[in-house]
Amino acid sequence: MVALDVTTNRLARAVRAHRESRGLSLGVLAQKAGISKTSLSKIEAGQGNPSLEVLNSIANALNVPVSTLFGEENHPQVHIIRREEGQVTASDSGLHVRTLLVDGRSHRMSIYEMHLPARATYRAPAHLPGTQEFILCLEGEMLLGPEGQEIELHPGDAICFAADLPHTYASITGAKAFLVMQYPPAQGIEL
Repeated sequence: MVALDVTTNRLARAVRAHRESRGLSLGVLAQKAGISKTSLSKIEAGQGNPSLEVLNSIANALNVPVSTLFGEENHPQVHIIRREEGQVTASDSGLHVRTLLVDGRSHRMSIYEMHLPARATYRAPAHLPGTQEFILCLEGEMLLGPEGQEIELHPGDAICFAADLPHTYASITGAKAFLVMQYPPAQGIEL
């Protein structure tokens, strides 16, 4: 229960901070997100239990990735992520991504460890306009990039591309990679 309270409070602080940094009232953000002002008020008070759809709506209205809403406000000077730690998300195609860092308010960057099983293909939708991906192949071979412009990578090879277009990750042999996602600055925020 304590972990849930910490997550709920972190979410509440992040939503409020992003809203206030853009000079938006509760009503304006609620309208942009397509949710009620009461629901948004409860989320900002740490009393809500929003669905992923509601979080996506709020993140889109703030022009940030959903992961930013769960990022810590004050990162410690040293942050260690052990091999067995970090949130792992899996796709239906078998792609596994482990979150290593989410740095939200000013840098707007996420770092992941990516595992693509043999004979898997993952098709990613376009991200927010201006999003870039940097991928360093660590093991195996990968074919990836914007649809129709995929490039083959071997261990040690890297690629950087605009991820605001649909893109694909594929591997015949299976692969492991390091993924950095750089998002555009939030509207109303000077970096």
